[in-house]
Amino acid sequence: MSLGASQAVQIVSPAYKTPVQVGTSVNKLTLSNGMEFMRVPADKFLMGSNDGEGNEKPQHTVDILYDYWMARFPVTNELYNAYAKTKGITHPVDDWQKKKDHPVVRVTWYNTIEYCKWLNTLMKVELPSGVALRLPTEAEWEKAARGTDGREYPWGNIFDKNKCNSEAGRIDSTTSVGLYSPQGNSPYGCADMAGNVLEWTHSEDKAYPYKVKDGREDEQKSVDRVLRGGSYAGNEWWVPCASRDQRGPFLWDNLFGFRVVVSHAISKAIELADKPSPIEIKSPSVYPNNALNYYNLGVLLYEQNRMEEAEEAYRQAIAAEPNHTSAHYNLGVLLEEQNRINEAEEAFRKAIDASPTNADAYNKLGLLLRERFEIHVSQVNNLNMRWILAI
Repeated sequence: MSLGASQAVQIVSPAYKTPVQVGTSVNKLTLSNGMEFMRVPADKFLMGSNDGEGNEKPQHTVDILYDYWMARFPVTNELYNAYAKTKGITHPVDDWQKKKDHPVVRVTWYNTIEYCKWLNTLMKVELPSGVALRLPTEAEWEKAARGTDGREYPWGNIFDKNKCNSEAGRIDSTTSVGLYSPQGNSPYGCADMAGNVLEWTHSEDKAYPYKVKDGREDEQKSVDRVLRGGSYAGNEWWVPCASRDQRGPFLWDNLFGFRVVVSHAISKAIELADKPSPIEIKSPSVYPNNALNYYNLGVLLYEQNRMEEAEEAYRQAIAAEPNHTSAHYNLGVLLEEQNRINEAEEAFRKAIDASPTNADAYNKLGLLLRERFEIHVSQVNNLNMRWILAI
């Protein structure tokens, strides 16, 4: 049984927003869907390599004048499934349920752009205005991987097959994100930035030196885009931090995945490339008592089959906003799936009380009562008539 089509993943327009909290920026940020991000402070770093492939040359200095938060891990199969179910599309990995914590693969660059748009809609109340969840630029990715000392690999200058999922490990498949953490972490605590999957970046494939204002970050161009990090099929010369690959934006492969960054929206990152533009995020230890936050969290947890946590999130949404009809309705669906029929009936009735035009709730309640044989067919018909009037 699944949520009703009009209610399944409804993002309710908030009547209020969580106040933006500013202060000393945190080194680690965790969003309500469980995604973790590591702070990369504003600073210069060495980009590229004079000893690598031609497209890695010349090594040069790039100054990123703002803090940003790079995802600790690539986007996993389980996280991507919440998006796939919302959009009604097929998950790109056939047997993803057997490897929920592996990086999602077989995604195109355009797939990742659409995922980020969806994620921003879902999480916008948790981030300051002007800050976005998006693909990292090449420069943001490489700095997060190697730090400011120009190291070859996230952990140092010597290749070590025990610190990444590469060809040398002979696994020949993706592995759980973080399997090689912390020993393979970058200086900022990001995992899997060498090996496992090639990761799409926002950037067009262009020659160095990297210049953010030269058109390579234009999202509207259908051009080859850069992938970073090597993969489980990459050897020690393919997984260094400076290594670059490129493919067309419509192409997918068993090696292609991605991670996201919390940073300026890309247009602002380009506009402010030459002047300091700080971002400050103070992460609350407990999410604010905001019904929208709790409701959206419940939707995500339900899609991940984490039913006890989803139930608690929906109840918190209702506690914060007693007339939250979607929270009552989703709670009813969850309870019905667990065969807690009396509680489900109560939830559907409360959804109707909160919104007499909630047609899905009328339909659900009518079907539930008919299955229990507890009311006369005329009463079911009466409910159905009210449902028709509510449409």
